Amino acid sequence: MMPIPPPLRGADPDSFARSTVTSRMPALARRARLNPEVPAEVHPAIEALAASLPYDAIRHLDDPHAPDLA
Repeated sequence: MMPIPPPLRGADPDSFARSTVTSRMPALARRARLNPEVPAEVHPAIEALAASLPYDAIRHLDDPHAPDLA
């Protein structure tokens, strides 16, 4: 049986995970603001998330009214 590889982490500067967290995910978050179904009042939260992704620890989502909370 093959051992399970270690989880992908963004610590390696040349890794795909690093590129994903520092470039791709912030760009996707910023694109979400362009969706007309996204209310303008959440745009600041989306921008804060996009700005924090490359530098901060991943946070748990904290929305007790989220339709997919369960």
